[in-house]
Amino acid sequence: VKAAAGRHTQFIDEPIVLKNGASSNLKMPEALHYVAGYERKLMENLSVRLEGFYKKYDRQLFIGSGQRAAVTGITNNMHGDSRGLELFVERKKKDDGSSSGWVSASLLKSQRVLTARGAANNIVPLNRTFTPNQDRRFALSAVYDFKLSESWSFYAEFDYITGAPYTPEVSAVKNVSRN
Repeated sequence: VKAAAGRHTQFIDEPIVLKNGASSNLKMPEALHYVAGYERKLMENLSVRLEGFYKKYDRQLFIGSGQRAAVTGITNNMHGDSRGLELFVERKKKDDGSSSGWVSASLLKSQRVLTARGAANNIVPLNRTFTPNQDRRFALSAVYDFKLSESWSFYAEFDYITGAPYTPEVSAVKNVSRN
């Protein structure tokens, strides 16, 4: 059984502040993290771990820009939380070094609340919970490493993530020079 907690702060990146016209009175974003888990060795080289976590965010940055905001700006009047579970299965290399790998599956829910607009935004309603763009409800990752010989090895990696950001089409130009 494992448990951990921590308080984390982050310096605000100066180029972000300068680019988005933020005031110098922004405070450092803060997060409180709580993690609890259970790990079990199933065989000599095979283990499984299940962890649950909760993260509470305060003074998070909200940057308003582009077509979604009337005024470009930045504020850190946003708070929220994330919670989730992760299952992690790992196979370590045996003494012969033949193969190793791991699989991880995660479920996550993240939410934020904007408590004051400042100059940053006119789209996100105040004091209402919303799902941030970086929310990843489900993630599945796998890595496999296989040693074929002393000179050759094979490595594969797989990731499946829901809720990953995308770039929406905001304009298009018709190509009229087609033959």
